[in-house]
Amino acid sequence: LALRAYDSEAAAMLARLQLERKAVSDQTVELASRAVRFGGGPEALDLLSQVHSERGETDLALQAASQARDLREHPAGG
Repeated sequence: LALRAYDSEAAAMLARLQLERKAVSDQTVELASRAVRFGGGPEALDLLSQVHSERGETDLALQAASQARDLREHPAGG
């Protein structure tokens, strides 16, 4: 990620690793948010929702899950 700052897959991978280790921090939120911002699609939004849920941030988790669902139902260009 240091070499490819805009790599959504790398950001998502690092966020997932932190989730698996139960080391969910502000950095985990930032990584998951980067995955969304840089084109990770609904899968990245699902990850962000999971991160927020793990942190007890229910409203933010629901918001990300809703955005993922909307994106699946109405894909851009589709």
